[in-house]
Amino acid sequence: MPRKRKLVPEAESQPRRSTRRAIAHVVESHPYCSEDCIRSLRNGALGPQGTHCPNERIHRASAAPRLEQWQEDLSRALAEGSTRTRICRSLGRSGVRGTMLKLVLESSGHCLIGKGFHTDDVYWFNREVEAYQRLESFQGDILPVCSGSLTLEEEIQIHAGDKAIKYLVFLSYGGTPILHLKRRDPDAFRLRYRRPILACLEQMHEHQVIHGDAEIRNVLWNENTDRVLFVDFERSRLYENRPACPPDEPCKKQYKDKKGRKQNCMYCRELWVANWTIDDENLDPDGSMERRNA
Repeated sequence: MPRKRKLVPEAESQPRRSTRRAIAHVVESHPYCSEDCIRSLRNGALGPQGTHCPNERIHRASAAPRLEQWQEDLSRALAEGSTRTRICRSLGRSGVRGTMLKLVLESSGHCLIGKGFHTDDVYWFNREVEAYQRLESFQGDILPVCSGSLTLEEEIQIHAGDKAIKYLVFLSYGGTPILHLKRRDPDAFRLRYRRPILACLEQMHEHQVIHGDAEIRNVLWNENTDRVLFVDFERSRLYENRPACPPDEPCKKQYKDKKGRKQNCMYCRELWVANWTIDDENLDPDGSMERRNA
């Protein structure tokens, strides 16, 4: 279970006035920070200059935010209705369980994604966090950068009718749903993106991680890095001492099910699922993150 963090007195976390003025009421148009910038945020630093972050000028006008400090500041801001509407916008549902939020840190101008989970979804929240931890060395390459997680002191509800949020996972912007590219030109899409999508899964499998929902509706394309990224790891499964089959070879771990039918191992089945959704003509775009600056 993620631990609760004690909130600090409000006077200790007041951002600079100039920074407040620079980002007030801009959650709608505030550009997302770069992956390198979010990685630095996780480490409690502003990051080196030249990270190509569109918000770098605002960051440089503020002090480097410590991890626990900015998370506590954000928790307090989200608890206040008037502040919440200024720094937070719902992006809709994502994955089996989860609500995507666009968040702006008023103290430093950082803009990132928050994936929120309901109190009853702590099991799925923990799975998501554990997958990002296992795949830390691949963050930014095959999945977004994760800058930590947070248990809110109290549940928050962004819109009437939505599930209240208790847990948050903080992520860099991943990109646009790759299904939109498939809809434009299915043949060109398969030729261009099949190998990168399967390569992402193969890298996960090398670290004994099963995504658990490898349909391409859970794949984003980042136009800035020209990379494909998997998201929504709440169904993921992590293993020890269960290595995957060698890539590009027939499954070496076939078994018979209860009806005596031969079945491929879980790793090879997951690659089959991805291939099937790449080829399926009937899938409709189902985005899990908005376009970058919306």
